[in-house]
Amino acid sequence: KIYCFDSERSLKIYCKKMNINFEEEVTEYRIDEIERWVNAKVIEVDCQMILKFWNIVDDISESVKKVIYKRTDISERIYEKLFYGNNLKSINTSGREYVPKWSDEELEWAKNLPGQGFNMLDDTWHTPYVMNHALSVSGGSERIKFFGAANYYTQSGFMESTDYNKLNIRLNVTANITDDLQLYASVANTNTNYASSPTEGTDATYTKARVSFEYMPSRSPDGKWIGDGWAYGNPAAAAEGASGYRKNSWIRPEANVSLTYKLPWIEGMSVKASYLGSWNSSRSKDYTELQRFYYPIKSGENNHIIDVNNLTNYYVSNEGAGVSASGNWWTYQQLNFQVNYDKRWGDHHVNAAAVYEASNYNHYYVYGRRDQFPLYQTDQFWAAGSSADKQFSNGGPDTDGGRASWVFIGGYDYANKYILNLSVRYDGSMNFAPSERWGVFPAVSAAWVASEES
Repeated sequence: KIYCFDSERSLKIYCKKMNINFEEEVTEYRIDEIERWVNAKVIEVDCQMILKFWNIVDDISESVKKVIYKRTDISERIYEKLFYGNNLKSINTSGREYVPKWSDEELEWAKNLPGQGFNMLDDTWHTPYVMNHALSVSGGSERIKFFGAANYYTQSGFMESTDYNKLNIRLNVTANITDDLQLYASVANTNTNYASSPTEGTDATYTKARVSFEYMPSRSPDGKWIGDGWAYGNPAAAAEGASGYRKNSWIRPEANVSLTYKLPWIEGMSVKASYLGSWNSSRSKDYTELQRFYYPIKSGENNHIIDVNNLTNYYVSNEGAGVSASGNWWTYQQLNFQVNYDKRWGDHHVNAAAVYEASNYNHYYVYGRRDQFPLYQTDQFWAAGSSADKQFSNGGPDTDGGRASWVFIGGYDYANKYILNLSVRYDGSMNFAPSERWGVFPAVSAAWVASEES
């Protein structure tokens, strides 16, 4: 058993009760902090936190007499990097910054590197471009008028794995069916697609490429990817799209229809019915390949001389390898009925409107993932791992909502000088409990336009 205590005081009380004497100073490990860090959705690389976690696991393994690191040659090298990177005084008692050692042979080799060193960002750079195409048309007759437009925008990234494009289409039609009846209809659609590098995303890939090791190329002369010193393989491979892809797409159709009728037997009065609907669907897919990365051949007194010719030793990077996808669906619909009245008699002006408005919306979400490729690698779910520990799914929460309103607005002004307005709203929303959904909201205002006085 491994006992954990919430404080040093609790530990001392327990040890006193069990007659346990301290042989050395107590070292406190905050397991709750490490647990929050491990379970975080977005993890910042914190070497100090990794080192703390490492020490806890190592102490536990010593206590239970179990070996947890099978490849001690690798684990010791990693621990040294973590330890020396966080404990400068352990390297130099004066606390000065640690400076790696280079022999004369290694310095001479570095001086003769092409272009004073390698630049991974230059290796992956693709000159980006932007193109925008637009087309519009309009016309009609005295009774019917129309307007149509289409726009296609595309933008490439400076990384091969990134791009963005969007297509917009719209058509508006206004038809005077009679002298008193008018129809308006508008339909539109937006389709958007963009791609980025997988696993870590474009931001992390760009950052790693920008601060790459200048003494080592991203790939060998025969095209093999070099994979020494980086988590998730080689950032240049992700930038080039060689390690998979991340694709996102949206489609957003909309419709807006209204019918307005002017009552010929009541001057100034009209009725209007309108409908607005929008539907938004999105899909995201990540495909991360099992990628082969080759170890460079190192020589020199401090292993600083790098040779990337005739490489044979490699490892397969499987961090995040697999297929995942998510889907979202949104709908929004609104229906309006409205009666308007606007009349002027000499200096008197009256206007009023009565409106009924109802809307509803919903959102649904689903996510699925399969990790690793046991036999065959492709960007299809059937090829990825099917065991329980290789599959993950999630969804929701599904949301549905709606609201309704009865609105009355009235106004009066005399000679544009004295103005009175009032309104009353009776609103209901599904966001509240059934007994609390409806409320009355009155408002009144008055104004005097002094500049209109003679």
